[in-house]
Amino acid sequence: MGLDHLEEEMASVDLAQLDTQLASVRQSLVEAREHWDECIKHRTLTEAMYLKIAGTDDAAKAEAERQSALTNGQHQKLLIEQDSVPRLISKKADGTTVRLEGMSDGTSDQLFLALRLVTIEMQMEEGTPLPFIADDLLINCDDERTAASFAL
Repeated sequence: MGLDHLEEEMASVDLAQLDTQLASVRQSLVEAREHWDECIKHRTLTEAMYLKIAGTDDAAKAEAERQSALTNGQHQKLLIEQDSVPRLISKKADGTTVRLEGMSDGTSDQLFLALRLVTIEMQMEEGTPLPFIADDLLINCDDERTAASFAL
């Protein structure tokens, strides 16, 4: 490129606009570094929590007990049936499975309560508390399930 062409190109550049763009890029870099630091902090905390429970089956046992508390051990695991439309199914203690539509009103109410509680627990672990609004949660539950729900 010749000197005339370079001078012409430089004359068409708005230096104030370049300063504004540079400031914006610098701010983005600061925000990216802050986000990076937060990610590193989160990863470090997560690894520490994992190492705290790794190698022991205490956490797995506690989780299994918590999950079965609402159903008094009748339902062991919640699965997703991959059909044309994904559906929730429960694996019972005797090995049989039951779809949501085959559950009693009390059992399906307990399932949705459990899903709500898990969602709230997950959000609390991330530091984001959620409100919990409940109305007639236990209306279809027998005394044992009601007691288990109150215990949770």
